[in-house]
Amino acid sequence: MNLPKKSKLDRAYEGGKALLSVIPFVGGSISEIFGAIVTPPIEKRRNEWMKMVVEELNSINNKDESRVAEILENEDFQSLLISSSIIAYKTYQSEKKNILKNGLFNSLRFKDRYDINQQFINFIDELSLSHLTILKFINDFQERIISVNSIQKLFYILTKGPIVNTISQIDNIEITAFRYMLKDLESKGLIMLSDHLLDLENQVYESSFLKLDENETIKLPFIRITQFGIDFINFIKK
Repeated sequence: MNLPKKSKLDRAYEGGKALLSVIPFVGGSISEIFGAIVTPPIEKRRNEWMKMVVEELNSINNKDESRVAEILENEDFQSLLISSSIIAYKTYQSEKKNILKNGLFNSLRFKDRYDINQQFINFIDELSLSHLTILKFINDFQERIISVNSIQKLFYILTKGPIVNTISQIDNIEITAFRYMLKDLESKGLIMLSDHLLDLENQVYESSFLKLDENETIKLPFIRITQFGIDFINFIKK
């Protein structure tokens, strides 16, 4: 299986460059700048991404030749491939592209839930790698952070605590941005957390409980990954 030929995006670029080249006086210089800045990343990112997809398809083909034809004819997969490709063209981060590839091909294991799969692909675009590191941290160390009662303590554990070497460390982030990312993850339904946990100083905690089921309660403040969040992590991991 070989890489596909030039896309509409490439042809649009070529048309744009041709148009700029005929603009009087400054057209030539604008065209050169446009070519120097735009061409390399678009073609490089496109080729890198398509190489990753083709390699994965070849791997599947080596195990089951009939499976690849089935995948390529699947309209859900076609749509997710288009969405993933647009996102891949926008990022230079190889880790993000690997996550995209994982999600794209993991979607084949989660049939009959196209809407959720598409939403998870959108999340990969909308969430930064720092978001994803925080989410994975909450999932992996939930039992150890269940009693953390302030955002300052949670931030310290993630950035400077004893378990920091076991995860991908978050660099160049301050606590206000960390607070925003937690709220962002919560707004997408990936985690649950109490309002009090987000107070940056002078926290006052109520004596209240979050009821999860008949046998389990969590005293506020709390932080917890949702089943939706767990599903998303399973969607993006290798």
